[in-house]
Amino acid sequence: MVLTLLSVACAGKAGSDSPWHGGVDLRFAPGIEVSPDSTVTVHPTVAFARTLVGGVDGEQDSFWNFGGQIRTRLPNCSSAGRCPWFGGETTFARRTTSFDAPGVESEVRNGWTVAGLGGIPLVSGKAGTLHGYAAGGLSKFGGTGPYIRVGFDFQPAFLRK
Repeated sequence: MVLTLLSVACAGKAGSDSPWHGGVDLRFAPGIEVSPDSTVTVHPTVAFARTLVGGVDGEQDSFWNFGGQIRTRLPNCSSAGRCPWFGGETTFARRTTSFDAPGVESEVRNGWTVAGLGGIPLVSGKAGTLHGYAAGGLSKFGGTGPYIRVGFDFQPAFLRK
């Protein structure tokens, strides 16, 4: 079993809770191999996201996500090659909305996210492997809406077999 001590993902995020908005997402997801042939990994996940554009005028959202991912790659794909992987993620989420208007207090809502995700190794070197990935799914904070995420995931080299 190999434990990935550090897995960092940096992504752009978009959601449509009302109206569409976008921002940045920093996600930590250490991976633990759970299958004897190293094709399945589980990833406890902690993430922070902040909206940068869109939304209602003067509104900014911050999100904390706590949950997990499960990822798999095709069993006949060589670990030295560019093996695409896919999986799913579910998280408990806490959204804080702050407003620029004087006298308007922040609003906090709890919710959840569920998403499918997939990726492919882009660059592999002495330091590790950089993967490109995308995720799409639903988020619920009062109302339910779609969200998407695209970005990069880094797996350090010292944890390779």
